[in-house]
Amino acid sequence: MTPGTAPAAASASADQVAAVDPFALSILVKDAVNLRGSKGEKVSTFVRVQFADFGENDSPPVPDTPNPAYNHTHKLELPVTEGLIDTVLNYRLSVSVFEVLPKDKTAVLGSGEASLSDLLLSVKELAEDDPAAAATRNMGGTVTIPIEYQNPKLLGPSEDQQVKPAVTIEVSVNRPLVPWAELETANIVQFCPVELAPVPDEWNPKEVNEKDPNSNLFNYTLSMTLPLDAQQDRPFQVPLGCLVANTPAAASSTADPAASAGGPSCTKKVQWQQPFRTLLSSVALKKLRERILSKTPFDVELCRVPQAKYAGVTDPLASRYRGRTTLDLSMLMLPEAVEATVSGAVTNVEVDEKDASLVQLKARITQYKSCEAKLTMAVKLHRPLLDKKRLTISNRSIFDFIPRRALPPQQIYTKRVAIAQSEYRAVVQQLIRDLAHEFHAVSARPASGPGATGGGSHDVLAQARTGGAGLVRVQQSNDAGAAGSGTTSRADFLRHVQLSGLYHKMHERLKVAVVQLLREQYRHFFDDPAQRMALMAQVYVQLVDTLNAELAKWYRIHPIDSSAGSAGATASTSPMATATASDAELVQLAEACEADLDFAGAHRWLTERMVREPDNLQAQYALAASLARSGDADRAKALLQQILGRHPSHVPALIALGVLASAGSNEREHALAETCLMSAMRTHPADSGAMGSTLLALMAAHYAVVGDDDRADSCQAEAARAGDADMFLRAAETCVGLGCAALAERLLGYDLVQRGGVAPTAALMLRATLYAQMRRHDVAEACLKTALQRQLDDAAVWARLGHLHRQFGKPAQAKAAYESLLAFHPDSADRVVGTRLGEIYFVEALEDGNDWGSPAKDADQIRAARELYVKSEAWAGVGLACMALGQMEEAEASFCHATASAPRESTGWAALALLHLRHDRILEGEQAVSYVLHLGCRHVPLLRSCAMALHRKGRSKAATECLEAALEINSTDPPSRELMTAILSSSIAGKLAEKRSLASTAMSNRGGAASAVGERAAAV
Repeated sequence: MTPGTAPAAASASADQVAAVDPFALSILVKDAVNLRGSKGEKVSTFVRVQFADFGENDSPPVPDTPNPAYNHTHKLELPVTEGLIDTVLNYRLSVSVFEVLPKDKTAVLGSGEASLSDLLLSVKELAEDDPAAAATRNMGGTVTIPIEYQNPKLLGPSEDQQVKPAVTIEVSVNRPLVPWAELETANIVQFCPVELAPVPDEWNPKEVNEKDPNSNLFNYTLSMTLPLDAQQDRPFQVPLGCLVANTPAAASSTADPAASAGGPSCTKKVQWQQPFRTLLSSVALKKLRERILSKTPFDVELCRVPQAKYAGVTDPLASRYRGRTTLDLSMLMLPEAVEATVSGAVTNVEVDEKDASLVQLKARITQYKSCEAKLTMAVKLHRPLLDKKRLTISNRSIFDFIPRRALPPQQIYTKRVAIAQSEYRAVVQQLIRDLAHEFHAVSARPASGPGATGGGSHDVLAQARTGGAGLVRVQQSNDAGAAGSGTTSRADFLRHVQLSGLYHKMHERLKVAVVQLLREQYRHFFDDPAQRMALMAQVYVQLVDTLNAELAKWYRIHPIDSSAGSAGATASTSPMATATASDAELVQLAEACEADLDFAGAHRWLTERMVREPDNLQAQYALAASLARSGDADRAKALLQQILGRHPSHVPALIALGVLASAGSNEREHALAETCLMSAMRTHPADSGAMGSTLLALMAAHYAVVGDDDRADSCQAEAARAGDADMFLRAAETCVGLGCAALAERLLGYDLVQRGGVAPTAALMLRATLYAQMRRHDVAEACLKTALQRQLDDAAVWARLGHLHRQFGKPAQAKAAYESLLAFHPDSADRVVGTRLGEIYFVEALEDGNDWGSPAKDADQIRAARELYVKSEAWAGVGLACMALGQMEEAEASFCHATASAPRESTGWAALALLHLRHDRILEGEQAVSYVLHLGCRHVPLLRSCAMALHRKGRSKAATECLEAALEINSTDPPSRELMTAILSSSIAGKLAEKRSLASTAMSNRGGAASAVGERAAAV
């Protein structure tokens, strides 16, 4: 083995060091115990000692005793070279016990080995109050080496005879091999090649044939380089790699996920017998850190050499199988990182062979690339490369990771003007609402006082609708005539506005909005403050007209009723309420898709919501969270960075980006996560309430995941002082909502420890949600069943268990869970449970469960399903149940109600299409199906049923479109695939029949023409 790297003190010239003070190693074989020979315990023995490749030494024989005292010393004087330190770290001291037989014969009883690295190169810290141990550190010690018999029968049958023999060795040196001052700053690095797989197919791991260069008669050596000092590097090797056959058990345990997903299977591989360890000095460590930070690749070369017993064999293919790869050791630069497993693709080393053709040369230099060979290596350190004591608190900003976008000045100006105009309209609309509410409040009170003789409220509001100037330019007059008591005249209302201070408040609020709008819109036109104020005075009148226009618009949209209760009616039909209802509808549709793990459908609705409201940060955040839950973390991070680019203090986006970045695999993402979470904590400190303690819990989990245990413990201690029992649960809920399994598991573990090992029902349901997102149905089901064991009548747990079974295609178990919920809670108002249980009843009661337009085979169960649908207000389901029972008028009424109440819900339109097709209204049915496809229906059974109905009516093209949409959602649905095959087969058969008919018609026409020509010829 080529020696590794020595510290700076050991890298001096060997002659100089030896001349000063050679390294004397003394090995004292003291005694042995429990030896047995061919004649039992009466055995004569001697010991052979050998360290590494140095000369072996035998002790004098000791006769007739099972516990001989050898007291034999083996001394070695070794020059301190670079290889000596690697020898101590990698080679072992071997001890062999021999039995002395008659006629000067000997036989090996057994042997054992021990490493001297712990005695001569230990880097463990000692207690400060033990000066004696510090003085004898790395000066040797005593070790007991167990001996393994070559003949196991020598142990004997009795229990006392089963004790293995052992030899006691005492090792001493004249001085430390490496001074502690240098060893304290050095680091031991271990390179452990895991495997090289797959390997070329022509390599044979079983047979050994000296004439076959592809047989198993070679060892494989890895060659690498490490820093020696600040200027130069030194090479080292890891030899003795062996080609082995990969057993089925090993193949399944070490298989790469990529290989299991369709990659090449590894039936044979190269493995190494032992790792290689070396010692890096502080200078070499510094150079290694610089090399890793500069992303300099770590080159590894692979070559094969004949085994020792076949040393005379010449390898004609040695150049062909020389390989090279590069490994990325950047994972070792993480805080507290002491181990990393890295891999790299192996490529051939190009060799210029003049006698080879171009085709042969290409085949030779692509041996490893063609089989996708990969070298996997585990690198271990005694202590981290990056010392956490030197780390400083990060003061980075979020814009250190998100580049600022330079906007043109005109775009900034236009955006600010649009914001000011939007704020002005919002102020105007709010003033109008306040004025209307005040009017209704005054009108509801009985009139009193001498001024209560004016006209009715109809006159006041009529003039507000028709006068254009509204309540701002109206003049006070009392010519409205007499009106009934209990109403307020226009003059009285205006007097009330003046005296109550409402007019002054309106004026001040409006003035602020007007000034802000003028400053933003006309900033670059008037630099003189006097000119600007004159402009404001002139434009103020024009802006007040906007107030009047908004007032007239308000009363056009909201018809005026003299009753005081009209205010509630106006609030329900306002434009703001309409926009909110549309937004809530899209959110509801997205939630329904996610409940069935249909993330593509959820993304469609959330994207439409975001496009409709581009300035709505909450809409953009909802889409990012849905993308994260579906596993598309890259797009989620991009959206969150867009939010933070516009609003850097958006706390939900900071938390979400921090959680997603914490699950990353590189240092930059971990720094981004820490920056985001720290920015959120500056807004909500730890003592600010629930949000602060939740952020503290997230910080603790983040530090634990990235390996910074000290900071994680500090955050946990601070969280414990906060006294919030639910902070870990809230933090875990945040991580589950973003699909971050690692942090969620860590936080749920913290919560379990905090509660003394008893997880609450909320934690179990949260864990079930997490594993349902990960498609691990069995674990999620086990969590929910554990919750039911604690409280059998928990409605939420039964509902969640039923939803879980339904998501993973187990309708029978879902039905049992829903029925258990209704058995414990007969008055349950859960509409989702009622709708889904009714759907299960409905499908079971149909003659063909795959065709939802088929008649019923069990009318009573259909009626039970209809009752559940009615109770849950699922009108599409009510219509389907009525249609199965033959009640067509009731079914059509239910479908019309479903499409009117939820026009964007595609299930009502699909069910209506089934009804049209059943009544042979094919045109109406095709129109309804087209609208269903336009809405992006995600209901596979309804799409399949529409396809069946269209196929029966001879509309194969429309049926194919429905099946394509269904198979795009669930490509493994057997009924849809069978129906698609049948439709395509019938379509092909129809085309062939049409071609045959056309061919026969052409032949008959050709024959008729020939006979006509013959008749004309005969006539001539």
